[in-house]
Amino acid sequence: MTSRPSAVKFFTDRSRYAREIEVYQVLLERGIQKVAGHEVPTLLRFDDELLAIEMTIVRPPFVLDFAAAKTEYEYAWLGFDEDEVWAEHVERVKEKFDDKWQDALDVADAFARATGYILMDLHAGNIRFENRSRRGDWHE
Repeated sequence: MTSRPSAVKFFTDRSRYAREIEVYQVLLERGIQKVAGHEVPTLLRFDDELLAIEMTIVRPPFVLDFAAAKTEYEYAWLGFDEDEVWAEHVERVKEKFDDKWQDALDVADAFARATGYILMDLHAGNIRFENRSRRGDWHE
């Protein structure tokens, strides 16, 4: 239970929970509240037994969900530095963000420079640029 306007996220995977907490702690230590003009939720509290985190609610534009983030070492070890792998990644981002794909990569790059963590789960639910109307049209 919480008495403040916040979001609570539960995990079923301990390693993803641990990574999310790790990234949130870096954000807190560095005082990062925005990246490339996108709000970042603030960690309020967490529970290792329940695998739960409580965070502030953010409004677009925002960037969130750090459970799949990789360190630069992990990123290189997994082969993402290779041209072919990067090209496939860019194609997936293009499919998910349409004409905003380069903006999404720019936000992810700014996040990596600010935190040392590379966001892997890039989609419009995790990097939002503006609000959508009921019809699904984009508005600035």
